[in-house]
Amino acid sequence: MRNFIFLLVVSIVTADKSDVKFRIDCWPEPGPNKANCESRGCTNDHLSNNTGPPNTPSCFMPREQMGYSATRVRDGEWKLTKNKGLANPWGGGDLPSLKFSYNDVGDSVINVRIEDNLKRLETGDLLNLPRATQSTIERLIVDVRDTSDPFSFQVKREDGQSIFDTSPGGLIFSDKFIQLAVQLPSSRMFGWGENVHPHLKVSILFTWSLRTTEQRMVITVPAPGYVYRTIGGILDIYLFPGPSPAEVIQQYTAFVGRSFLPPYWALGFQLCRYGYKSLDDMKSRVDAVRGYKIPFDVAYSDIDYMDRSKDFTIGANWAGFGDYVKQLHDWGMHNILIFDPSIEVDYDTFQRAIDKNASFLEWERPDEVPHDIQDLYPLVKNTKILLSVVWPDKHVAFPDFLDPQKETSEWWTDEFRRFHDQIAFDGAWIDMNEPAAFGTNELNPFYFDNDNHPNLKPLSCPLTGPDSEWDAPPYKTQAVYNFGKGAYLAVKTVCMRAMCGRGSVRQYDVHSLYGWSESRVTADAMRAATGKRGVVISRSTFPSSGRFGGHWLGDNTATWDDLRSAVIGVMEFNLFGIPYVGSDVCGFNGNTTEQLCLRWHQLGAFHSFYRLAQLIINHNTDDGMDQDPAVWESVAVATRNANQFRYEYLPYLYSLHYRASLYGDTVIRPLFFDFGSDMKTLEIDEQFMWGPSILVTPVLKENASTMQGYIPQVPGVSFYSLYSPDASLSDFSYGKKVASGIANFPALTTYNEPTLVRSGSIIPRQASAVTTVAARKGNLNLLIVPGEDTDRSATGELYWDDGDSIVEDIHTSFTKTSFNFSMTSTASTLTMTVAPVEGVTNPSLEFFEIFSYPTAVDFKKFTMNGETLSIDSQAF
Repeated sequence: MRNFIFLLVVSIVTADKSDVKFRIDCWPEPGPNKANCESRGCTNDHLSNNTGPPNTPSCFMPREQMGYSATRVRDGEWKLTKNKGLANPWGGGDLPSLKFSYNDVGDSVINVRIEDNLKRLETGDLLNLPRATQSTIERLIVDVRDTSDPFSFQVKREDGQSIFDTSPGGLIFSDKFIQLAVQLPSSRMFGWGENVHPHLKVSILFTWSLRTTEQRMVITVPAPGYVYRTIGGILDIYLFPGPSPAEVIQQYTAFVGRSFLPPYWALGFQLCRYGYKSLDDMKSRVDAVRGYKIPFDVAYSDIDYMDRSKDFTIGANWAGFGDYVKQLHDWGMHNILIFDPSIEVDYDTFQRAIDKNASFLEWERPDEVPHDIQDLYPLVKNTKILLSVVWPDKHVAFPDFLDPQKETSEWWTDEFRRFHDQIAFDGAWIDMNEPAAFGTNELNPFYFDNDNHPNLKPLSCPLTGPDSEWDAPPYKTQAVYNFGKGAYLAVKTVCMRAMCGRGSVRQYDVHSLYGWSESRVTADAMRAATGKRGVVISRSTFPSSGRFGGHWLGDNTATWDDLRSAVIGVMEFNLFGIPYVGSDVCGFNGNTTEQLCLRWHQLGAFHSFYRLAQLIINHNTDDGMDQDPAVWESVAVATRNANQFRYEYLPYLYSLHYRASLYGDTVIRPLFFDFGSDMKTLEIDEQFMWGPSILVTPVLKENASTMQGYIPQVPGVSFYSLYSPDASLSDFSYGKKVASGIANFPALTTYNEPTLVRSGSIIPRQASAVTTVAARKGNLNLLIVPGEDTDRSATGELYWDDGDSIVEDIHTSFTKTSFNFSMTSTASTLTMTVAPVEGVTNPSLEFFEIFSYPTAVDFKKFTMNGETLSIDSQAF
């Protein structure tokens, strides 16, 4: 197994002088005391909880003596030998001999590896990454300290600045436990995910798991640095030099793969609910939202549409669903359906899988198969297929999306084609793909108390004896310790000893790749079924998932805290190369409030993936309330206003996604990406940039009538208001310049979010419409905001295609129009340069708008390509 360190830490190097004790926790389990700490050979100091930062461990390792000594073998390679320092405190034995190596991959991307002599699974082989590099002015150098004991290494810039330093010590390398401690040059660290945390900048001494689980909750951060722990494999680390944060992301995405380009319609507003009782129920809510003339593009269907939660089926209360989707298409709308990876093992879809020799997760040996479950189902009676429990009424199997023979992906694609013939859906929402399972190793799982789910015997994984090494390793991981007493790796998922890749790979090694592999196969299946670009939204992701689809931030809750965390989560996933991302607007769990839902719509209107989703039922009751925007007049009006702004600026948003697919740019980003010279922007995580030109200050507090924001103080950069509909507000009305520094904005519920545009920008727009299909038929207009330079110049660009066709080559699929504006004392000039592509027609330019124009306009002197134009001064 190869474990990618996929933290994507963007560390801002400053003169930070943090003095934090770098302690490596030796008792992550609950209840450390002096006796059990010292039994592991570790140091106990309870005073540290009073003298150090919060969460400073009281039981910690003597890291300065732990690790390996090094002997140089050849250039770029060293043999490591275990020294006499503390061994792995959890047992299992440190591997006595390792190999350390580094390689300049190209354009100064550095690869550092620490591995043993065994042949282990290389995750990179499964990911099939492009591993492209791009040129940079920066160069990285590896400095190996092979004369010290323990051995350590540094990665430095050419000026000597260390960016990655393992001198804190504490290296452990066992078969099922690896630990690496790293000192970083600054406590300003960004890009840690996926988990919910209160700030974009990483807090000191914070611990979380990077392993995919149904519930987000192992990295310990003793800033400025971190301790990385994994339960096996090798260390295979890639470092990207930047030097700017934006360049780091570009270099990272070039290596792992650029993000997919969503179809134009997928940037529209989307409505989803779990708990529709029938097709008529869904129709009523869609009609209610459409009745308010809210721009609206996608109607979802959760598992309610299925026959008893079985994929590729239609329930009795959903007769006529296919005809309704045709009606949606006639309205210019689209439909996305949910698909879970858990396949009930006694119906047609599974029968076809068996007939087509599809592969599923399975037990390693026949004697492990629990026949009291297996023998209930003729199709699996004589197989090793691992059965578990999820939503369906019978036991389920999990497709092996890592099947090297491709027969599983061929079956999956065929099912999509078959089902698309019944319902012409446009996108796939793949959920529960950690993979999630119910009740694993539980005596009384939650569904035993649910009248709507049979009391199926849950999956049981071996936790003792010779077969338990994969599900109960010596170090049980921070996620397990956080779950509490009796937890294990398979909590809410399948057994780690399960086999996939047609028996060639163990789930222990590739657990976090399950959602990634389903995304890849489903993206292919969608294109084959629809003949169009389509869209895939996945709950579980892994590095490079952005190549195949987007992501939503999990099952959130209707709280103001979760509204705020959505701002951080969306920025982070842009750092991870997955820019098509958003939260469940208004909150998935719990009943929202009118005001919270209103503010969430105003924020969501800036997220690329903009979906309202809610849980209308829970496991026991039917007590959820509707919370789509049509429930409240105020929310409907606010949503219509916010969506009209979004739809007007969709040409700009679509162009941002083209740049993400072409160059690895972020769509939504922290302010410091564009204004890093202003050090105050490093602390800001309640505001964000929409591309390089639009600054958004979302309203995140209850009962707020004003909102404080920060306007970057950068020479030559100004901002102008885009959002106020009230001309009486002279300081914040549309088109007015806003002073830099701390600013207070009116934030009444009848206004859109405080939104500003940056000087020097040209932004392409279209008139809003009730769907993206209708909006694309309109003409183009330009917002021109001259810069503060001598010629008051401004630039912008538009990427345009048909919005829906499959993109075979992203570099040749679009028409690009570049806009350049300049102004002198005698004339202003707008130049448009079009790079056409056959089959793509740009919209016509209808008008343009210029902010901060210094003089009156002489309508007799307008020319285009040297020819005088006739201007209607009244219309102007």
